[in-house]
Amino acid sequence: CVWIPHLAAYNFSGNFTIEFTAMMGNVPVSGYPALFIKYQGSPLSGIYIYCNNTNYRITAQVVDGPGAAREARGPATATAVLSPGKRVHVAVVLSGASLNIYCNGEIGNTATLTNGTTLNTNAIFLGPAGSAGAPATQSANIIYDELRIWNDARTTTELSNSRYRELRSTSD
Repeated sequence: CVWIPHLAAYNFSGNFTIEFTAMMGNVPVSGYPALFIKYQGSPLSGIYIYCNNTNYRITAQVVDGPGAAREARGPATATAVLSPGKRVHVAVVLSGASLNIYCNGEIGNTATLTNGTTLNTNAIFLGPAGSAGAPATQSANIIYDELRIWNDARTTTELSNSRYRELRSTSD
């Protein structure tokens, strides 16, 4: 589990894009392996990107009000699911009230947020995190590459152009 301390820049209070490439090593026996978490339980708020261990579909969940979670599920195609030994580029984009998820350039379904996002002061976790930020006891072995957090909604073209490119400056 990688822990990134909370900063005000990570509040996700407006448009944002979270993107990374992940590769799963082993398959967990049960549960929903977490890929990216900035979430708290009471009151429920934040963002949670995870993989369903049954069909390996990647899902982004954003809480947009007290207890109101909205989900955008990634495409169910063979090229877009996270399975052992395969790299998947994941991008979660909030543009206005539309939450979109892209997996290897394919867009999944869109969720509509009705109350905006809710802020929290929790840290960001890559990989599993249990309650109150403690490491989870059950997880998948996931390798990450190039986590990128943007304070704007990246377009499909911008995501496609930078997906396989190392960013070298703040102008990228």
